[in-house]
Amino acid sequence: MSDPIEHFRLAIAAAGLIPPDNIEPGRFIRFPGHQKGGKNKAAWCRMFTDRRGGVFGDYSTGMESNWQAEGGATYTKAERAALAAEIAAMKAQYEAEQAQRQHEASVTAAAIWQAAAPATAHPY
Repeated sequence: MSDPIEHFRLAIAAAGLIPPDNIEPGRFIRFPGHQKGGKNKAAWCRMFTDRRGGVFGDYSTGMESNWQAEGGATYTKAERAALAAEIAAMKAQYEAEQAQRQHEASVTAAAIWQAAAPATAHPY
């Protein structure tokens, strides 16, 4: 089997995740984490556009892994630096989006709390 996308999928599966059916090189893809249901999006992967490498992981378990195609040319120092910068930017974007979601959730929770009536009389 010489299809790098299939090799990437197999590496993801070997790590205990169910890889997405469609992996598009260069695209950050979210999918269910380890032993999670279909709506969960804790796992992630990104195959590099050159199809020679990729990264994947699971936010719910903290697992992260790198993958490189077997028999492929090794990355030059400049290519490694560019990929490291790309990965760092991808992580920073996710963290910023996560912080925004958490902020929005805290604002919603505070509004619900403020609108709630005191529980003064109840059967307990």
